[in-house]
Amino acid sequence: MLNKQSGLTLVELLVACTLFVWIGSAAALILQQVHQSKVSQEKRLANLQYLQRGMARIRSDLEQIVPRIKRNEQGRYTSPLTTSDKGVVLDFIRDGKAQIPSAASSSMERVRYLYEDGRVYRESTQALDITIKSVWNKVLVFEGAEQFSLRFYANNNWQNSWRDDEATKAIPQAIMLSVLLKNTPLAEQVFLLPEYEK
Repeated sequence: MLNKQSGLTLVELLVACTLFVWIGSAAALILQQVHQSKVSQEKRLANLQYLQRGMARIRSDLEQIVPRIKRNEQGRYTSPLTTSDKGVVLDFIRDGKAQIPSAASSSMERVRYLYEDGRVYRESTQALDITIKSVWNKVLVFEGAEQFSLRFYANNNWQNSWRDDEATKAIPQAIMLSVLLKNTPLAEQVFLLPEYEK
């Protein structure tokens, strides 16, 4: 009579180990993909929050624009809203709570947005009619901006630029801002301006 022992043979043990390694490898791969997906989503969310904060700051400024004729560094009168393709993209005067607190200052401030080397800056000063010696408070709004462009709505028409050669109090009814940051989709937002004069 043969003595039969219960247990695993060497072949059965190797098959079980191989299955265990395959299942472990598949589980590790799935966990790695889940982790990469989570990291990617967190980066996208952080980028969108960064974009929203910048857009909120711009909206706050534009909602308080004042249709006041202003002077540039050369002393020439310009319209309340002036624009350019390079450098100072947008220049205007806003009312409301001053971003630069000062005991004896007006509630109005001169604000301009600059687009330089993939960065968007907000500059502001209490001097409404600026000179070459005006002191500006400069704050970074966006970094890694591949596009920062504006369109202006007036007289039932969207325009790519706004006149700045006339010293009139006319401002557009709305401004469309297009911002493209690295690793984010193109964001476009329309800001309605508080007053409009033809």
